[in-house]
Amino acid sequence: MLTLEVLICTIGRRIGQAADVLLPPLEGVSYLVSWQPNGEVDGVIPPILRQRTDVRLVRTDRRGLSANRNNALTAAQGDLLLISDDDTRYRPEYFENIRQAFEMYPEADIIHFQALNENGKLMRRYSSAPFTYEQQPRRTFFSSWEIVCRRSERLPLFDERFGLGSPRLACGEEEIFIHEAARRGLAIRYEPAPIVQTNSHTTGTLFATSAAVRRSKGAVLCWLYGPFGATLRCLKFALKLPHGQARIKSFIDMWQGIRYIMKSRK
Repeated sequence: MLTLEVLICTIGRRIGQAADVLLPPLEGVSYLVSWQPNGEVDGVIPPILRQRTDVRLVRTDRRGLSANRNNALTAAQGDLLLISDDDTRYRPEYFENIRQAFEMYPEADIIHFQALNENGKLMRRYSSAPFTYEQQPRRTFFSSWEIVCRRSERLPLFDERFGLGSPRLACGEEEIFIHEAARRGLAIRYEPAPIVQTNSHTTGTLFATSAAVRRSKGAVLCWLYGPFGATLRCLKFALKLPHGQARIKSFIDMWQGIRYIMKSRK
């Protein structure tokens, strides 16, 4: 049986919520809680996280959600790694969906699944048919808690310039992670099966109200297409914005994201 490890990332006092993610012990399922203490002391850690033998706790003082996810990925030991947060909820059948998919596609390194909202409805419109990364429909995007990875030395880490808590870029880390995995030759596919329930909303939907999200869009495009290709795409995108949105301001913010990536190239 493939073992499944749920990688729960949390920060500060939110570690109290991490205990609510756990299901009663299940064969082949374990949990890794990656905690950024953010000045908190061990007293805020729920006792259950120390008592259960299927739970491990690791820490990091590095800043940002991407750094936290990398801490979890580096410490992970399961065959299959389910990226999670402290406000996700699971059912045993969700874990079975994951196992069945990886048994059906033994060549798959990463599978992107579906997420449900707090009412048990699909978070957004998903394809009803499976597809590979190379065949993905336009406007397909990934959220972290929809992603399950087969543990491998070839698996990339998240780019810590992107994501919540990073200095300039509020989102885009999942797209960069998946694209880098594909560039390394990992097999990626989508399977139309739910694996998580959450009330989270993706940061990327805040383009109209957040300069950090707009910078992230420019930065992601720069990473994917280079500065010239990104600039053209940002200009085209800005010109198509509704009249109620500041087109010039949006373009400037996206351009700042492009410049940030150009200046901080790895």
